[in-house]
Amino acid sequence: MPSALSWFSGLLGLVTGVIIGVLFTTAHRAHTVLLGVDVPVGFVLGLVAVASLLVGLRLLSPDRLAAIGAGVGVVGAIMVLAARGDAGAVLVAADPLGVAWLLVPSAIAAIAIVWPRARHPRRA
Repeated sequence: MPSALSWFSGLLGLVTGVIIGVLFTTAHRAHTVLLGVDVPVGFVLGLVAVASLLVGLRLLSPDRLAAIGAGVGVVGAIMVLAARGDAGAVLVAADPLGVAWLLVPSAIAAIAIVWPRARHPRRA
């Protein structure tokens, strides 16, 4: 049974995941031209932020609860903001970048959560 500290870290991970998900869902289409190539910097920075959050929580926490909370927060925020609004407006377009933004953070979250914990060698 997880301790109260584990539940708190899971809740804190959820809130942090929602913040990251909302921030980068609104900014994932930001782009710049670098050496004549159109680079989606919002998408790249969003993936780096999601991966850093989830891998960092997975490495620092003794259990998976914080990473699960963050994963649910990120993916939940993306899914809510990707839904069509009442007026028909969307934040995530149905183009390759939008589909990648829906799928890649979910895959990162799934991999980070199910990755096995490294075993430390036992002392003799």
